Amino acid sequence: MMRLIIFWTLFGVLSIFNILSAQDCKLSLSGVVRDAHTGEPVAFADVFLEGTAKGVATNDQGKFLLENVCPGIYQLVASHIGCEHFVKDILLVKDTILEILLEEHAYEIDHVMIHAEKPSYTGPAAQNQLSGADLLSRQGQSLAQALDGIPGVQMLQTGSGVAKPIIQGMHSNRILILNNGIRQEGQQWGADHAPEIDPFIARNITVVKGALGVRYGPDAIGGVIIVEPGSLFQQDALGGEAILSGASNGRAMGLSASYTGKITKNDTWRYRLQGSMRKAGNARTPDYFLENTGLEEYNFSLSTSMRKQNSGLDLYYSLFNAKVGIMAASHIHNITDLKLAIERGRPEGDGEFSYSIGRPMQRVQHHLLKASYWWLTNNGNKWAITSGTQYDDRNEFDAHRPYNELLDNVPNLILQMSSQSMDFSFEEKVKQGWTMNAGIQGMVQMASTPRGRLIPSFSSWNTGIFITERWKKAGLPIDAELGLRYDMRFVQLLTPPRGSEDLPSQRFGNVSWSAGINYRIASSTFLQFHLSNAWRAPNVNESFAHGVHHGTASYEIGNPNLRKEVAYNSALVLKSAKADSWQFQSEWFYYRINNYIFSMPDTVPTLTIRGAFPTFRYDQTDADLYGWNLSAQVHLSNGFWLKNSTSILFAQNRELNQPLIWIPANRTEMELLWKSHSDTSGFNIQPGIRVQYVAAQTRIPEAGDYLPPPGAYLLLHARVSGESSLFGRKWIWSLQARNILNTRYRDYLNRLRYFSDETGRNIQFHIKTFF
Repeated sequence: MMRLIIFWTLFGVLSIFNILSAQDCKLSLSGVVRDAHTGEPVAFADVFLEGTAKGVATNDQGKFLLENVCPGIYQLVASHIGCEHFVKDILLVKDTILEILLEEHAYEIDHVMIHAEKPSYTGPAAQNQLSGADLLSRQGQSLAQALDGIPGVQMLQTGSGVAKPIIQGMHSNRILILNNGIRQEGQQWGADHAPEIDPFIARNITVVKGALGVRYGPDAIGGVIIVEPGSLFQQDALGGEAILSGASNGRAMGLSASYTGKITKNDTWRYRLQGSMRKAGNARTPDYFLENTGLEEYNFSLSTSMRKQNSGLDLYYSLFNAKVGIMAASHIHNITDLKLAIERGRPEGDGEFSYSIGRPMQRVQHHLLKASYWWLTNNGNKWAITSGTQYDDRNEFDAHRPYNELLDNVPNLILQMSSQSMDFSFEEKVKQGWTMNAGIQGMVQMASTPRGRLIPSFSSWNTGIFITERWKKAGLPIDAELGLRYDMRFVQLLTPPRGSEDLPSQRFGNVSWSAGINYRIASSTFLQFHLSNAWRAPNVNESFAHGVHHGTASYEIGNPNLRKEVAYNSALVLKSAKADSWQFQSEWFYYRINNYIFSMPDTVPTLTIRGAFPTFRYDQTDADLYGWNLSAQVHLSNGFWLKNSTSILFAQNRELNQPLIWIPANRTEMELLWKSHSDTSGFNIQPGIRVQYVAAQTRIPEAGDYLPPPGAYLLLHARVSGESSLFGRKWIWSLQARNILNTRYRDYLNRLRYFSDETGRNIQFHIKTFF
């Protein structure tokens, strides 16, 4: 009966949308894009209306034309390599002609950030970007949860409160995260160590896929996630904004506010203050509460930027502070109880809701400080120097309370890491279509384990030098890029690993290279081919871990004989779009990875004085990973769009000729979406219903697991989002219902799937306004 009611309700709603969507969409928006300083036309700039399929590239004279546009209020965006975004709200009630002035980038440290800024990426690697209303609907969640659902991107979970992103089957030390231009360095090696980043700070989040070792350095095997707060000197930057979010499951709430202002009257020096908080209680499956799965998060950032005609200075500080509960039922006292808990498959009792967070839990604090200075020489070349300092403090508590209550707040495991980085880069002015980028990067780290013996304390020194050449000539449909890089890493243990009195050291080095071409088949159709390699050294936990990892409720055993991991990647991307008709991006990729490092479940759990824990050992093999990602949408009629996102991935152990463990299952999503156009009052609405299917992961190694992979599942989601003008302000809002049918299911990539189901129905809302 419930499904019948849902069917007829959706039928009625879609019928009403069909009637309302008949509009006279015959307006045009045209103009020219020019350099703000020289007045010269800017060719091949991207001009589009945010949230629609209307978008074009300017011609050789910098001119553009958008036709068949409906009346309403839109956000116009223009961008070009090396320039700031132009963003402006416009009201269209008649044919309109505009002149757009683009400013040169004033905050990127090198070409890395150029790729992140460009909405229609035409470089050699596949990318997806979250911004605007799409990003808003995902804020109030963790970074991994916000990115989940992008083709080729999934998440590795440790219960409902801890998640980290996966790109094309790879996570942790195989992907990089750039936080405001700084390589994020925390304790990213742990499966339960979520990125210490507040997604509320982001104006754009870009996922670039592929082996990108030349551009970004070691560890960029699976790809790069670029989190950008946005320039203080963007045309819409001055003023403030506030975001309120909430969710029914866990009774979660979130709040973020920021303000950007001027320091000097001539507007050459600006500042921004930002703060956010998130709080949630125990999550609930369709049948029971997951006790001790709440979270508390309090974050803050401060930035300031100064601009002159040929130079700029940027200072940035952020604080991430989180307290996360770990499901109590995952910490077991003895091997017999552990086996019974896995066989039972759910916690004892139905639990109850609470915001309190007790043992087991994590407390994490991360500080990041950035200073960047750039200048232009008389011949137009750009030099930049960037310094970064980070301090990460992670405390983990197991389920066993100490005999003395005064020690209840003392963690069982303390992991601390400080990182100092320095980047020096050079970008040559374009000469006959050629652009050279070169740089030197260095980083020093000190990591200590003041309490607990999971990994030894260590220090590391990392240095790299790179050069890239890009060729792109106006009027030609093809451009190309070549790159070369060399990196070294030296690791020295400061305390001996468990069972040894020695202080071993490790030294690794490798050459990385890349080559790629972009071919413009038609004005909005591109074919991209990319060949590259990347590498990473084994992390200290993979080589020397030996102990209880309280966050994952597991016992980890490292392998000191691990060798460096080297990946070779090829990728082919075909993407195209036709305004108000269709868009698609198809990605084929292949990785050949030598010395692929992985953790394998041991057949016998480990019993310690802290309890019984599933055991995982590190090993390595040669592996192949290959697959296909698809992102597509097609306009049906009367404002209705059909969208699809599909990810197919295969991973094989070449030595044993069997599948690898911990690989995401194949999945696809289909969404029916209706896109309205705002009227003269500024109101628009976009409702949609989405079906998500995740197949069972049947490709697992013969050695098996504590439990076989869970079965396939099908989830139904719905959403409605929109914009409106009220009380003299612009409001952007969204309402989502996830897992509407309250389906019971388990995901293969949740490390706590041995003990419980995934969360049930969840209603989420987001509201954003400006002041």
